[in-house]
Amino acid sequence: MARPIDTLADLQAYVRSLQANSLHHAAGMLDVFPKVLVAAIGRMDPSTLHAYERDSETKNAAWCDFNGETFFFSYDHQGAVTVKAGNMQGPIVERFDDSDTFDDISRRIAMLRAPAGQP
Repeated sequence: MARPIDTLADLQAYVRSLQANSLHHAAGMLDVFPKVLVAAIGRMDPSTLHAYERDSETKNAAWCDFNGETFFFSYDHQGAVTVKAGNMQGPIVERFDDSDTFDDISRRIAMLRAPAGQP
């Protein structure tokens, strides 16, 4: 299920959940996910950010659109954020880890495109 992130309060709650999750399940997540999230927010289509939620708990994943194309971002527990075209089962189109700088992440997010034949 996708929970819309429409307000600053929603975004703060989502970031707090990422921080809490990183303490228990994904220790390296805070090295990369915040950079990806900030870079994505600056480039995404307005009002398209949605957090992944299961059993009323926000997970380490989100969707948003760039130029009308949907992308799914998730932390993979090997220290990287993967980006898939369309949805969580889509093909991986990008991968970011803690060695990537914010400038590099921002540049690569600006170039995101779904593969031919993908939504």
